[in-house]
Amino acid sequence: MREVKRQSGRVDLARPETFDGETTKRLTEEVLFSVPGGATNVGLVSRQNNPLMIEGKETFLVIINYDFYGEPQSRSVLFLDRKKDQLRFQLTSPRSNFQHLQEVFRSSYFSWQNL
Repeated sequence: MREVKRQSGRVDLARPETFDGETTKRLTEEVLFSVPGGATNVGLVSRQNNPLMIEGKETFLVIINYDFYGEPQSRSVLFLDRKKDQLRFQLTSPRSNFQHLQEVFRSSYFSWQNL
């Protein structure tokens, strides 16, 4: 059975951040290194500042591909900065389903409120 994972998380920030060059580079590296142990062919597909604004807050999106036990996988992580913390929304799925699932996941962003 192929698995689709949706996760969200919150990271406390020592100080407010902006998605400048240094921060986006660090976050991209975090996503690239977040693949499971044993993953191969890890590669960056895209990174995008502000694919959408959520309640006036900036976002940053990273999409990667990798192979895990011979199965091509894709992962997206959307970062949302708030003043004292950062929310992270992650979707991981088989690459063959990723585009469709990413579109569905992205459409749910518009319902997020009070973040």
